[in-house]
Amino acid sequence: GQNGPVPVDFRPHPVDARLLRGRRALVTGASSGIGAGVALELAAHGAAVAVVYRSGRAYAQAMADAVRAADGEAVAAPASTPRATPSRCACWRAR
Repeated sequence: GQNGPVPVDFRPHPVDARLLRGRRALVTGASSGIGAGVALELAAHGAAVAVVYRSGRAYAQAMADAVRAADGEAVAAPASTPRATPSRCACWRAR
């Protein structure tokens, strides 16, 4: 298990470079690797981001928390639940 908070390095772009303000993005596999980088970059450009994870809940939540702490919009969403398909669950949570 993880002890303490998970570090996430997130810095939004300057206001005039936030080209995706008002847009929404759902990024699957966003709790690690390329997916995490894509989710953070979309958020840095001003998009509201759903950080969709299959595993890696702690990091996905830390990413969403870091984006919100910098006045962005983000939510961590599991890719699946016992009663829903992965895409339906993530899309519902991203609304």
